[in-house]
Amino acid sequence: MRTLSWNVRGCNASDKIHLIKRCVDQVRPDIFLIQKTKIKEEDVSMFARKFQTWKCNLVGAQGASGGLAALWKDSIVEVEVLRATRWWQWLKIKSVQLQSRFFLFNIYGPTNTNSKNQVWSEISEIVSNDKENIYILGGDFNAILRPSDKMGGVGWNRQSQRDFSSFVTRAGLIEIPFKMGDFTWTNKRSGFLNIAERLDRFFIAGDWAESQWTSEAEIHPITRLDHYPICLRIQDENAPTRCPFRFEAMWLQDGNIRDLIEQWWKHKPVNPGNKAFTFFKKLQFIKEQLKQWNRESFRSIFKDKIDLEQDLKSLHEHVITKGMDEDSFRREKILSSNYSEVLAREEIYWRQKSRETWLKNGDKNTKFFHTSVKVKRAHNKISSIKNKEGITISDINQINHTTIEHFSKILNRLEN
Repeated sequence: MRTLSWNVRGCNASDKIHLIKRCVDQVRPDIFLIQKTKIKEEDVSMFARKFQTWKCNLVGAQGASGGLAALWKDSIVEVEVLRATRWWQWLKIKSVQLQSRFFLFNIYGPTNTNSKNQVWSEISEIVSNDKENIYILGGDFNAILRPSDKMGGVGWNRQSQRDFSSFVTRAGLIEIPFKMGDFTWTNKRSGFLNIAERLDRFFIAGDWAESQWTSEAEIHPITRLDHYPICLRIQDENAPTRCPFRFEAMWLQDGNIRDLIEQWWKHKPVNPGNKAFTFFKKLQFIKEQLKQWNRESFRSIFKDKIDLEQDLKSLHEHVITKGMDEDSFRREKILSSNYSEVLAREEIYWRQKSRETWLKNGDKNTKFFHTSVKVKRAHNKISSIKNKEGITISDINQINHTTIEHFSKILNRLEN
């Protein structure tokens, strides 16, 4: 499912409508979020007639600027407009393709600081209080999140950046990185006069970690306008067929791990060679020992967590009916201690995989880490390639076949 977002800076002129329709034909979105339509309330019906094959909800512009529009294909998604203000639309989306629902915000950030903070506060209150549903936020936020989001010019509004960063943290938002490119707006000047900023973006929040979806965002380099359209693609997750070995930081929670590694390091290879070969074989041996130790001794933290939760539930059911005796008290203390240890391991596990190092251990943000991992995996995933005929392939099996065939031919040539 594709969601397109674009600050079009007005939909009144016929050439602008033509440009928008050309972009829609290229991207083929299922949902189209438009900011700054400049369409007034009395002209809304006229705009809707220009996109007759789409269902739409519009917020009229006030004065010569502003205005929001959300368009969708009703054969692909069912949309319910929950609330709409001058600066944002809140939509409930039911996707036929994904067979699930989520909430979507179309946002146009004000330039005025007070109005902007009011918008951040309103949206944060909605998103942060609901951890059971999936939220996607897209649009022109009119703010940068970090200094690297701007290139050129004399500087940036640091207070606006801090306010925006605080909003992202409060709402528990995770930005979906673009496949290529960093900037979504440019002042269309050259040389040292050029200024480029990342003002448009997509965020996710809520119960994304429990879904089977993967996300991918990209910037479409369509010229003429100062804002580039951005597109978010959501699809069912395809798990990788093979996971690379990594040393898990959570293993350090076990007090015996250092002694075990030292013991394994003293192991001598069956066929020792030079020092480099011996070093390689020692690392290989330790890797295999760690994998076996993890399976047999350390076990799966996720299985341990489920087992301990079930044991605690059974114990509490016993206490509710029979009361707390000395044996139950002692057992609860042991189970609670083990459960806390497993939670700590789980948090370290997801923290390492998410690489969100700005959060400290103990913050209990397991779901945030899990969601961040999914976003990073999707960003690193090869979703499509071009074969030797120049045809784009997106099917995972065809990608595997084409890649193997390509490199097999190269290796055969080298061998010959």
